[in-house]
Amino acid sequence: MTEFHELWLYALGLLAVFVYSILYALGGREGIKHAKAIRRYLGGLFLALSLIGLSFLWHTFSWWSLGLLIGIPGTLSLGYGGGDQFDKELARRSLYGLVLGAQIFWLTPPLAALDLAFVQVILSMLASVYLGIRNPLHPPGEEMLIAALSVIVFPFVVGL
Repeated sequence: MTEFHELWLYALGLLAVFVYSILYALGGREGIKHAKAIRRYLGGLFLALSLIGLSFLWHTFSWWSLGLLIGIPGTLSLGYGGGDQFDKELARRSLYGLVLGAQIFWLTPPLAALDLAFVQVILSMLASVYLGIRNPLHPPGEEMLIAALSVIVFPFVVGL
């Protein structure tokens, strides 16, 4: 495969992350019918199927990657709010970021991208905790950034 082809496969992966981020943010809006289902199932399954499709294009498909079909929507179903209790919210957001970032392990061949997988887990946890608790952006932007940072490395390990 040429570098030109690889460039477009990486771009497709980033496009999938972009669309997933929009669906994730839509799922956080009040007044949208079935908003949580849009985030959890439509967004989660879209990302999982996109990554599995990319693995076919990269010729790196593994049956293990099918775990994403349950792992991502399941993780997106975890609660992460703590109400007024900072310690509860910190713990829940940490767990949420850890589990979502760890979904990358469905994609990585053993030890081939362990360093990138850990970078993804750390990014996911930081995004969930810092952005979710500090709230430095307006909610839609914050949610899109959390979504993107939580899975941004995924499309880059698909080709390994």
